Amino acid sequence: MPDIEDMTPGEVLADASVAEFIKALGLSIAEAQKALDENSVDQMGEFLAPRDNLGGKSLYEMGLMPAFYHYQYADIACSLQLSLRVAKDLSLGVHLDGSYSSTSTENEESNESSSSTESGSSTATRTRSAQISISNTSTGALTVGGENYQLAGTTARERVEALSDTLRGRSGISRAIPQSECTPIDPVPTTTAPADKVICTANDVAFVGAGFDRGLIRIRANPDADETYVLNNATSVTVSRSNSLANYAAKVRDAIQGAGFNTRLIAPGMPMHSVYFDVDKEFIRPAHDSSLLNFAGYMRARNRPVKVRGYASRTGSDPYNQRLSERRAEAVRARLVANGAPAGNITVEALGESEWRAMNVPDETEMQAHRVVHLIVDGPDYYIWVDGDASHQMSNVSPDQRAGDQGNGNGFVYLYEAVGLSDVAGKKVTIKSVDFTLRGAAIGGAAAESAEAFALNLANDVNAHASVRVQASASGNVTHLCNEGDSFTLVLITSSSSNIALSGSEGITVTQEFSRSSSASMVQQNTGNRTIAVGASLDVRYGKQFETNITGNSTISARLVSIPAPPQFLETVKEFLAQSGG
Repeated sequence: MPDIEDMTPGEVLADASVAEFIKALGLSIAEAQKALDENSVDQMGEFLAPRDNLGGKSLYEMGLMPAFYHYQYADIACSLQLSLRVAKDLSLGVHLDGSYSSTSTENEESNESSSSTESGSSTATRTRSAQISISNTSTGALTVGGENYQLAGTTARERVEALSDTLRGRSGISRAIPQSECTPIDPVPTTTAPADKVICTANDVAFVGAGFDRGLIRIRANPDADETYVLNNATSVTVSRSNSLANYAAKVRDAIQGAGFNTRLIAPGMPMHSVYFDVDKEFIRPAHDSSLLNFAGYMRARNRPVKVRGYASRTGSDPYNQRLSERRAEAVRARLVANGAPAGNITVEALGESEWRAMNVPDETEMQAHRVVHLIVDGPDYYIWVDGDASHQMSNVSPDQRAGDQGNGNGFVYLYEAVGLSDVAGKKVTIKSVDFTLRGAAIGGAAAESAEAFALNLANDVNAHASVRVQASASGNVTHLCNEGDSFTLVLITSSSSNIALSGSEGITVTQEFSRSSSASMVQQNTGNRTIAVGASLDVRYGKQFETNITGNSTISARLVSIPAPPQFLETVKEFLAQSGG
């Protein structure tokens, strides 16, 4: 049964049982009829009892009988009045109170101090750097932390490199990075020597003859039959096919090496050439001079694009290593261009220490393999560099692919044939309108009429001519030129917290000092008590009241008539009296 508050009036009326009420009225008439009949029967005893005043006779014998009554008809009428009331009551009470108290005492003490000197003294626990400018003509000294370091060497590059090597690890200096800062010679130097033997650029004069033969073989396909490689009129090797292109390329390398030539196999994606550097240096070692000359010749002959990727080892901070890798790549690019490589075919990429960091090389590791510039030529081919010497020359080579790709053919794609520079002697190089006669006399261990001899003689002649105001240095087959006002930069890096004072003399200038020292301290004490009290109460009251009131009235109209006693009843009474009398 649903709650009364949810019931409709019809449902409430049905629940009031009106039918039961009418039923009760009908039963009341039936019960009245029964009571009348029983009353008549009960009177029989009075009518049958003898009475003294009647001479011992009963009322029955006197002819009297008890009357019987019957409801001839009955009319029933009823009416109901129904009322329903539902009341709801909801009350909500909230009470909130709180209190807060705090007592505290505070003591604060601070002090700060700083100190500096004009020489750039510094106290710090972080990595700091300083920068020194050293002119090309300087022979002065640099004072670091009270110690004097004198420049020594015949050329500006030799002096600054020697100073860098001496400073590293001394007087709190962890790194000493020398950098060349040369501005272009204007106008660009010119020469009367053959263009295929002497090349002039804004800062370099390169002698590209002499030396020994060097060739490059491309392996593009695993042949169906044996192939013969001719290195000169007296030397050739025959190589049979193999089960893969890689194995065939290795067989060609081994066969040529067995004939007395030095060889190096380059797989696809591997560097065609690698240039290694000393710690913190961007200067190309003399050992790489001839190989870069040969590689520039290959680029010029084949017009091949090359990626020059510079790297640095993980010693030092990321920014310095990134910059150092870039300067190394730029130095290699400049050398290739000086030797005649097309500048537009060279792309420079500086990767810093990123590759070695990915390989989880320890920070303290100084590996030569990581101080490198790689020369990359894209493509699926294998290459073999073949180096000759005085006893192993290369000429009339075969298969000869130097004229073009020629499909999938294997063979020589480049050959540097050493040529004498005797016809260069007596020619001139003009620098700032001053002519310098080229000389190939043996000097400083360089053989007569070698590229190294011409480069070193030209450097000495330029330095001896003060009016031209150009400083020159020789590196292998190249004479490097800088304007007199140009300088080298030496970057010093330290992690020491001690004061490091810097000063210079005779063309040595401190352009960036170490950061100045500073210190600060602060002591702060806080004591106190805090009390927080919060009280809350919630009172919810909900009530329902229900009231149902049903009222009504009824009327009964009945006709009551007297009827004689039933004949069967009279017969039974007679028999009873007869038995009593006998």
